[in-house]
Amino acid sequence: MTWIANGESGSSVRAKLNALQPNRITVNLSSAQILALDVTPVLIVPAPGAGNFIRVLNIIEDLTFGTTPYSDVSSSAGLYYGDANGFTVDGVRISILSEQSSSKVVLNAVENNPIMQGPAVSFLNQPIAAAAIGGAPTGGDGTIKVTVDYVIDTLA
Repeated sequence: MTWIANGESGSSVRAKLNALQPNRITVNLSSAQILALDVTPVLIVPAPGAGNFIRVLNIIEDLTFGTTPYSDVSSSAGLYYGDANGFTVDGVRISILSEQSSSKVVLNAVENNPIMQGPAVSFLNQPIAAAAIGGAPTGGDGTIKVTVDYVIDTLA
């Protein structure tokens, strides 16, 4: 498994990727980022390059509760291929935001869950981003650590 540090991007990240080998990336979402997901998506996994797609194996969402819970007004905050208009990665929105009083971890095993179907263009060379459509969560002040295990694959 290749570990990619938060904050690296572009060719430095792509150079570290092992095609068809598991990779892991962790991104910390601040409260400000969560509150702005509808206008400013957060890059989680960079686009893999022409002819390739990201096949997600697992997602771990780790909420560190602050003092005020989020109100997920639109229930659309989640991980998407491309942006919030793309396919959801895990088929489940970032439901962890509804936690009202404590820290919480959600483990999503996506590898054997055939929930992503659509035109190849929807997945090829698309990054994975945290985003929201129809309004971002409001009012909260916690943070979320998002960890994604994935492989770079091709439609050969």
